[in-house]
Amino acid sequence: MGRAGVMGWMLLMAVMILPPAMGAPPPPKAPAKGKAQPPPKQTAEEKAAAKELAKEKKGALPSCYQCKFQKDLEKEIKDNEAARDIYKREAERWQKEIDNIKAVGRGYPESRRQGHLDTYFNEGRDGRHEAFKKETKAEEVVSLETDPVNCVSDVVVKTDPKEEKKRKEKLRKFKKLSMCCQVFEWSVEHELNHIEACEQRKSAGKQPTAADLANEEAAEHQKQIDKLKDLLERAKDHCTNKKPTMDKYDEFCEGNMKMRIQDAAERLSRVAEAIKQQPKKPGKPKK
Repeated sequence: MGRAGVMGWMLLMAVMILPPAMGAPPPPKAPAKGKAQPPPKQTAEEKAAAKELAKEKKGALPSCYQCKFQKDLEKEIKDNEAARDIYKREAERWQKEIDNIKAVGRGYPESRRQGHLDTYFNEGRDGRHEAFKKETKAEEVVSLETDPVNCVSDVVVKTDPKEEKKRKEKLRKFKKLSMCCQVFEWSVEHELNHIEACEQRKSAGKQPTAADLANEEAAEHQKQIDKLKDLLERAKDHCTNKKPTMDKYDEFCEGNMKMRIQDAAERLSRVAEAIKQQPKKPGKPKK
Protein backbone atom coordinates (compact mmCIF):
# COMPACT_ATOMS: atom_id res chain seq x y z
CA MET A 1 0.00 0.00 0.00
CA GLY A 2 1.36 3.47 -0.87
CA ARG A 3 1.81 6.39 1.49
CA ALA A 4 -1.44 8.08 0.53
CA GLY A 5 -3.33 4.87 1.25
CA VAL A 6 -1.89 4.57 4.75
CA MET A 7 -2.66 8.18 5.63
CA GLY A 8 -6.21 7.86 4.37
CA TRP A 9 -6.83 4.77 6.48
CA MET A 10 -5.37 6.39 9.61
CA LEU A 11 -7.53 9.50 9.14
CA LEU A 12 -10.64 7.37 8.79
CA MET A 13 -9.87 5.54 12.01
CA ALA A 14 -9.32 8.85 13.81
CA VAL A 15 -12.73 10.12 12.76
CA MET A 16 -14.39 6.89 13.84
CA ILE A 17 -13.01 6.99 17.38
CA LEU A 18 -13.89 10.64 18.12
CA PRO A 19 -16.19 10.85 21.17
CA PRO A 20 -19.71 12.28 20.59
CA ALA A 21 -18.83 15.45 22.50
CA MET A 22 -16.19 16.39 19.92
CA GLY A 23 -18.43 16.99 16.91
CA ALA A 24 -21.02 14.24 16.40
CA PRO A 25 -24.52 15.81 16.21
CA PRO A 26 -26.98 14.75 18.92
CA PRO A 27 -29.46 12.07 17.80
CA PRO A 28 -32.88 13.41 16.72
CA LYS A 29 -35.50 13.47 19.44
CA ALA A 30 -38.23 10.86 19.13
CA PRO A 31 -41.73 12.33 18.72
CA ALA A 32 -43.77 12.51 21.90
CA LYS A 33 -45.96 9.48 22.44
CA GLY A 34 -49.56 9.87 21.35
CA LYS A 35 -48.81 12.71 18.91
CA ALA A 36 -48.84 11.60 15.26
CA GLN A 37 -46.68 13.64 12.93
CA PRO A 38 -48.72 15.46 10.22
CA PRO A 39 -47.95 14.34 6.64
CA PRO A 40 -45.91 16.85 4.58
CA LYS A 41 -48.11 19.29 2.68
CA GLN A 42 -48.49 18.63 -1.06
CA THR A 43 -48.10 21.36 -3.63
CA ALA A 44 -50.93 22.04 -6.08
CA GLU A 45 -48.95 20.27 -8.83
CA GLU A 46 -48.39 17.19 -6.64
CA LYS A 47 -52.08 17.04 -5.76
CA ALA A 48 -53.08 17.27 -9.44
CA ALA A 49 -50.59 14.53 -10.37
CA ALA A 50 -51.84 12.24 -7.57
CA LYS A 51 -55.45 12.79 -8.67
CA GLU A 52 -54.59 11.96 -12.29
CA LEU A 53 -52.69 8.84 -11.23
CA ALA A 54 -55.63 7.62 -9.11
CA LYS A 55 -57.95 8.16 -12.08
CA GLU A 56 -55.64 6.15 -14.34
CA LYS A 57 -55.41 3.27 -11.87
CA LYS A 58 -59.18 3.20 -11.54
CA GLY A 59 -59.55 2.99 -15.34
CA ALA A 60 -56.82 0.38 -15.82
CA LEU A 61 -57.82 -2.44 -18.15
CA PRO A 62 -57.20 -6.13 -17.41
CA SER A 63 -54.67 -8.17 -19.37
CA CYS A 64 -55.87 -9.97 -22.51
CA TYR A 65 -54.28 -13.20 -21.26
CA GLN A 66 -57.37 -14.02 -19.20
CA CYS A 67 -59.13 -17.10 -20.56
CA LYS A 68 -62.48 -15.31 -20.84
CA PHE A 69 -61.09 -12.97 -23.54
CA GLN A 70 -60.21 -15.67 -26.10
CA LYS A 71 -63.46 -15.39 -28.08
CA ASP A 72 -63.21 -11.60 -27.97
CA LEU A 73 -59.67 -11.77 -29.36
CA GLU A 74 -60.87 -14.02 -32.20
CA LYS A 75 -63.59 -11.44 -32.97
CA GLU A 76 -61.04 -8.62 -32.86
CA ILE A 77 -58.87 -10.48 -35.40
CA LYS A 78 -61.86 -10.94 -37.74
CA ASP A 79 -62.80 -7.27 -37.41
CA ASN A 80 -59.27 -6.19 -38.32
CA GLU A 81 -59.25 -8.59 -41.27
CA ALA A 82 -62.52 -7.07 -42.51
CA ALA A 83 -61.08 -3.54 -42.18
CA ARG A 84 -57.85 -4.58 -43.93
CA ASP A 85 -59.76 -6.06 -46.87
CA ILE A 86 -61.99 -2.97 -47.20
CA TYR A 87 -58.91 -0.72 -47.42
CA LYS A 88 -57.17 -3.11 -49.84
CA ARG A 89 -60.15 -2.90 -52.21
CA GLU A 90 -60.18 0.87 -51.84
CA ALA A 91 -56.45 1.10 -52.62
CA GLU A 92 -56.88 -1.00 -55.77
CA ARG A 93 -59.81 1.14 -56.93
CA TRP A 94 -57.92 4.42 -56.48
CA GLN A 95 -54.73 3.08 -58.03
CA LYS A 96 -56.70 1.95 -61.09
CA GLU A 97 -58.18 5.46 -61.35
CA ILE A 98 -54.71 7.03 -61.15
CA ASP A 99 -53.29 4.63 -63.76
CA ASN A 100 -56.17 5.41 -66.15
CA ILE A 101 -55.48 9.15 -65.88
CA LYS A 102 -51.76 8.66 -66.47
CA ALA A 103 -52.42 6.33 -69.41
CA VAL A 104 -53.93 9.13 -71.53
CA GLY A 105 -50.72 11.14 -71.14
CA ARG A 106 -51.96 13.78 -68.68
CA GLY A 107 -49.79 12.74 -65.76
CA TYR A 108 -51.60 13.07 -62.45
CA PRO A 109 -52.70 16.69 -61.98
CA GLU A 110 -52.67 18.14 -58.48
CA SER A 111 -56.34 19.09 -58.79
CA ARG A 112 -57.27 15.43 -59.48
CA ARG A 113 -55.10 14.18 -56.59
CA GLN A 114 -56.80 16.63 -54.21
CA GLY A 115 -60.24 15.74 -55.57
CA HIS A 116 -59.57 12.05 -55.00
CA LEU A 117 -58.45 12.76 -51.43
CA ASP A 118 -61.61 14.78 -50.72
CA THR A 119 -63.76 11.88 -51.94
CA TYR A 120 -61.65 9.38 -49.97
CA PHE A 121 -62.11 11.32 -46.72
CA ASN A 122 -65.77 12.35 -47.11
CA GLU A 123 -67.88 9.96 -49.17
CA GLY A 124 -65.33 7.16 -48.79
CA ARG A 125 -65.36 7.32 -45.01
CA ASP A 126 -69.12 6.81 -44.82
CA GLY A 127 -68.95 3.99 -47.34
CA ARG A 128 -66.19 2.23 -45.41
CA HIS A 129 -68.12 2.50 -42.15
CA GLU A 130 -71.22 1.00 -43.73
CA ALA A 131 -69.21 -1.80 -45.34
CA PHE A 132 -67.50 -2.54 -42.02
CA LYS A 133 -70.80 -2.64 -40.12
CA LYS A 134 -72.26 -5.00 -42.73
CA GLU A 135 -69.28 -7.37 -42.77
CA THR A 136 -68.82 -7.50 -38.99
CA LYS A 137 -72.52 -7.18 -38.05
CA ALA A 138 -71.65 -4.27 -35.79
CA GLU A 139 -74.44 -1.94 -34.70
CA GLU A 140 -72.10 0.99 -34.07
CA VAL A 141 -68.51 1.82 -35.03
CA VAL A 142 -66.52 3.71 -32.39
CA SER A 143 -62.97 4.33 -33.50
CA LEU A 144 -59.98 6.58 -32.99
CA GLU A 145 -59.23 8.71 -36.04
CA THR A 146 -56.22 10.40 -37.59
CA ASP A 147 -55.98 12.90 -40.44
CA PRO A 148 -52.87 11.50 -42.21
CA VAL A 149 -52.47 14.61 -44.41
CA ASN A 150 -52.47 17.29 -41.70
CA CYS A 151 -51.06 15.06 -38.91
CA VAL A 152 -54.06 15.64 -36.61
CA SER A 153 -55.19 12.74 -34.42
CA ASP A 154 -57.46 11.76 -31.55
CA VAL A 155 -54.41 10.44 -29.71
CA VAL A 156 -52.10 13.47 -30.01
CA VAL A 157 -52.16 16.10 -27.27
CA LYS A 158 -53.87 19.36 -28.30
CA THR A 159 -52.60 22.79 -27.25
CA ASP A 160 -56.10 24.27 -27.05
CA PRO A 161 -57.61 23.36 -23.61
CA LYS A 162 -61.15 22.82 -24.99
CA GLU A 163 -59.92 20.59 -27.82
CA GLU A 164 -57.69 18.68 -25.40
CA LYS A 165 -60.69 18.06 -23.11
CA LYS A 166 -62.69 16.66 -26.06
CA ARG A 167 -59.76 14.48 -27.09
CA LYS A 168 -59.38 13.01 -23.60
CA GLU A 169 -63.11 12.29 -23.41
CA LYS A 170 -63.05 10.43 -26.73
CA LEU A 171 -59.98 8.45 -25.68
CA ARG A 172 -61.67 7.54 -22.36
CA LYS A 173 -64.81 6.40 -24.19
CA PHE A 174 -62.77 4.26 -26.57
CA LYS A 175 -60.79 2.80 -23.67
CA LYS A 176 -64.00 1.94 -21.82
CA LEU A 177 -65.19 -0.02 -24.88
CA SER A 178 -61.84 -1.84 -25.20
CA MET A 179 -62.00 -5.27 -23.61
CA CYS A 180 -58.39 -5.46 -22.40
CA CYS A 181 -55.20 -3.45 -22.26
CA GLN A 182 -53.20 -4.86 -25.18
CA VAL A 183 -56.06 -4.22 -27.63
CA PHE A 184 -56.39 -0.63 -26.41
CA GLU A 185 -52.63 -0.08 -26.48
CA TRP A 186 -52.28 -1.36 -30.04
CA SER A 187 -55.22 0.76 -31.22
CA VAL A 188 -53.43 3.86 -29.93
CA GLU A 189 -50.18 2.65 -31.50
CA HIS A 190 -52.00 2.23 -34.85
CA GLU A 191 -52.85 5.96 -34.83
CA LEU A 192 -49.36 6.96 -33.69
CA ASN A 193 -47.93 5.06 -36.66
CA HIS A 194 -50.12 7.14 -39.00
CA ILE A 195 -48.80 10.29 -37.33
CA GLU A 196 -45.21 9.16 -37.85
CA ALA A 197 -45.87 8.43 -41.56
CA CYS A 198 -47.51 11.86 -41.89
CA GLU A 199 -44.48 13.55 -40.27
CA GLN A 200 -42.13 11.83 -42.70
CA ARG A 201 -44.20 12.97 -45.70
CA LYS A 202 -44.29 16.55 -44.44
CA SER A 203 -40.55 16.59 -43.77
CA ALA A 204 -39.88 15.25 -47.27
CA GLY A 205 -42.43 17.62 -48.87
CA LYS A 206 -44.39 14.69 -50.34
CA GLN A 207 -48.15 14.68 -50.98
CA PRO A 208 -50.01 11.33 -50.62
CA THR A 209 -52.62 9.93 -52.98
CA ALA A 210 -55.86 8.25 -51.90
CA ALA A 211 -54.28 4.92 -52.92
CA ASP A 212 -51.25 5.61 -50.68
CA LEU A 213 -53.44 6.27 -47.64
CA ALA A 214 -55.66 3.24 -48.23
CA ASN A 215 -52.58 1.02 -48.56
CA GLU A 216 -51.15 2.53 -45.37
CA GLU A 217 -54.37 1.71 -43.49
CA ALA A 218 -54.44 -1.86 -44.82
CA ALA A 219 -50.82 -2.36 -43.70
CA GLU A 220 -51.56 -1.04 -40.18
CA HIS A 221 -54.51 -3.41 -39.81
CA GLN A 222 -52.27 -6.29 -40.92
CA LYS A 223 -49.80 -5.36 -38.16
CA GLN A 224 -52.68 -5.49 -35.66
CA ILE A 225 -53.76 -8.91 -36.98
CA ASP A 226 -50.24 -10.35 -36.61
CA LYS A 227 -49.93 -9.11 -33.01
CA LEU A 228 -53.44 -10.25 -32.08
CA LYS A 229 -52.87 -13.75 -33.48
CA ASP A 230 -49.64 -14.06 -31.48
CA LEU A 231 -51.45 -12.79 -28.38
CA LEU A 232 -54.28 -15.30 -28.87
CA GLU A 233 -51.85 -18.23 -29.10
CA ARG A 234 -50.07 -17.09 -25.94
CA ALA A 235 -53.41 -16.67 -24.17
CA LYS A 236 -54.49 -20.20 -25.15
CA ASP A 237 -51.17 -21.60 -23.92
CA HIS A 238 -51.48 -19.63 -20.69
CA CYS A 239 -55.03 -20.90 -20.07
CA THR A 240 -54.41 -24.53 -21.10
CA ASN A 241 -51.04 -25.07 -19.43
CA LYS A 242 -51.39 -22.44 -16.70
CA LYS A 243 -48.10 -20.87 -17.76
CA PRO A 244 -47.46 -17.27 -16.68
CA THR A 245 -46.67 -15.56 -19.99
CA MET A 246 -45.05 -12.13 -20.35
CA ASP A 247 -45.86 -11.14 -16.77
CA LYS A 248 -43.63 -8.06 -16.92
CA TYR A 249 -45.37 -6.84 -20.06
CA ASP A 250 -48.74 -7.23 -18.36
CA GLU A 251 -47.58 -5.12 -15.43
CA PHE A 252 -46.73 -2.21 -17.72
CA CYS A 253 -49.52 -2.64 -20.27
CA GLU A 254 -50.55 0.89 -21.32
CA GLY A 255 -47.62 2.23 -19.32
CA ASN A 256 -45.69 3.77 -22.20
CA MET A 257 -48.68 5.15 -24.11
CA LYS A 258 -48.79 8.54 -22.39
CA MET A 259 -45.08 9.08 -23.05
CA ARG A 260 -45.43 8.12 -26.73
CA ILE A 261 -48.43 10.42 -27.19
CA GLN A 262 -46.57 13.36 -25.62
CA ASP A 263 -43.50 12.58 -27.72
CA ALA A 264 -45.60 12.58 -30.92
CA ALA A 265 -47.00 16.02 -30.03
CA GLU A 266 -43.50 17.42 -29.49
CA ARG A 267 -42.20 15.93 -32.75
CA LEU A 268 -45.13 17.40 -34.68
CA SER A 269 -44.35 20.81 -33.23
CA ARG A 270 -40.73 20.53 -34.41
CA VAL A 271 -41.79 19.39 -37.91
CA ALA A 272 -44.21 22.33 -38.20
CA GLU A 273 -41.49 24.75 -37.10
CA ALA A 274 -39.00 23.27 -39.60
CA ILE A 275 -41.50 23.68 -42.44
CA LYS A 276 -42.01 27.35 -41.47
CA GLN A 277 -38.24 27.93 -41.60
CA GLN A 278 -37.89 26.49 -45.12
CA PRO A 279 -37.18 29.19 -47.74
CA LYS A 280 -40.15 29.96 -49.96
CA LYS A 281 -39.95 29.07 -53.65
CA PRO A 282 -39.63 32.17 -55.83
CA GLY A 283 -42.91 32.97 -57.57
CA LYS A 284 -43.37 34.01 -61.18
CA PRO A 285 -42.44 37.67 -61.80
CA LYS A 286 -45.44 39.93 -62.17
CA LYS A 287 -45.99 41.40 -65.62
